[in-house]
Amino acid sequence: MAVGGCLAQKDRDQIQHRAGHVDVVFGTHNVHRAAELLAEARSHGPVMEILEETVREDSEAFPSVLPTQRDADHKAWVTIQIGCDNSCAFCIVPSVRGPEISRPFGEKVAEVESLAADGVTEVTLLGQNVNSTDVT
Repeated sequence: MAVGGCLAQKDRDQIQHRAGHVDVVFGTHNVHRAAELLAEARSHGPVMEILEETVREDSEAFPSVLPTQRDADHKAWVTIQIGCDNSCAFCIVPSVRGPEISRPFGEKVAEVESLAADGVTEVTLLGQNVNSTDVT
């Protein structure tokens, strides 16, 4: 069993303490390694891997570049940015997801074009703060 994301990153020690049956705990910056981490846990026991920041040049940081299975052939999600530069008092995102990083514009367009070629007619753009994504 793997637990990942914002809360797993923030409360990593509590998860391991309270849920000893969890094999892998990973954060928001290494979701692309989930399968590898599970394989490692099968071989060597429980794994905790929390990367504290995303490397700006690492396109694997954008979840939509990972292999996916769509629920509907005509719909898809495309991650266009991660992180947030705001510091809203009620929000955990900046402290665990890190600063805003916009996916390069050409990559966003290429992914949408590829999806359209596969018959996708509805694309949802994803990000923690999509209003501030780089559009050039």
